[in-house]
Amino acid sequence: MEKGSTKGKKSPKRAAPALKSKDELELRRNFKLLLLQNPDYFGNLTQVGAPIEGFAPVLTIASNTSFEELTCVSYNPESRELRGVVKIKQENGYAGGPCTQGSKEYVRFYVDYNRDGTWFDEGVVNFDAHDLAFDEDLCYDVKLEIDPKKRSCCNRDPVLPRVRAILSWNLEPPAGQPDWSPVWGNRVEVNIQIAPRTGIFCQLIDQLGEAIDPGKLEVALEGLEPAVSPPALEPIPPFALKQTYGDEVEGSRFAFKQISALAFNPSETLETSKLTVLQQLGIDIPAVIDAIIKLQFDTTYEEVKCVALNRDFSILHAAVQVKRPSGYMGNLCQEGSREYVAF
Repeated sequence: MEKGSTKGKKSPKRAAPALKSKDELELRRNFKLLLLQNPDYFGNLTQVGAPIEGFAPVLTIASNTSFEELTCVSYNPESRELRGVVKIKQENGYAGGPCTQGSKEYVRFYVDYNRDGTWFDEGVVNFDAHDLAFDEDLCYDVKLEIDPKKRSCCNRDPVLPRVRAILSWNLEPPAGQPDWSPVWGNRVEVNIQIAPRTGIFCQLIDQLGEAIDPGKLEVALEGLEPAVSPPALEPIPPFALKQTYGDEVEGSRFAFKQISALAFNPSETLETSKLTVLQQLGIDIPAVIDAIIKLQFDTTYEEVKCVALNRDFSILHAAVQVKRPSGYMGNLCQEGSREYVAF
């Protein structure tokens, strides 16, 4: 566990010559040799206030994204996987072609569960990068399964941590240093949601109240909770959603599924009574139907931000950004809605 702030007096930065693009490949070829010669050769340590005594920067290069860049960081609450998408931008500069060892792209993840600057080091993952001829940028995915350090029951405050990921080419980001700056690579921060608890654990917490430490109860019940089926989450009918959302969420948002079912399900009868109920809720049915017909993309509530391939597992990955606090068919104790991605 490390704090997200670095204390201590920063050493004055020495003026460094401007880096020319034609020099970058040579610097990458000799990257490890230059670091053996001088751990702060590129000044990335001095930049974050962690210089090494006796060594002065020769070139100032930190968080250079000319060759690779971490573009998206996300979390899958169901699989408990942190994900990162790395964009490879150049044909050369990765220490060899596909028949060689190439080089490593490392991503280390930190999580601030309380959003107070206390970062937990969740670990590091990597993939191999090679020199390849291509016309457009290549996007690769990495994933890391974690055991969340903090969770809550669905009827309590949601756990919404901050995640910081550090991408570093050919040099593993050091453990326990959330402020570390890579030479080649970058840092990205995002907000995520930890899946809430249901089942016997939450039932006991509700009954015992503050009489027992939830952390100790979790340890005592370890291995038992999966054997107990959690209660089924009920979907919310449109009239209840209308009462819940009011004017905060447009009616076409939560009536879209019902109208689509009436229009496209061959076994569904076009019952006037169902349309009448939606009309009584103040839902503009023609507007919903018009949106279905036009098939326009609406990214007001959610949007796919990155798509990538995980080479180690041959899995396609998409990072979806959820943009609003409501409009997803219920709270954490209710059925809610699903986000679908077709590849």
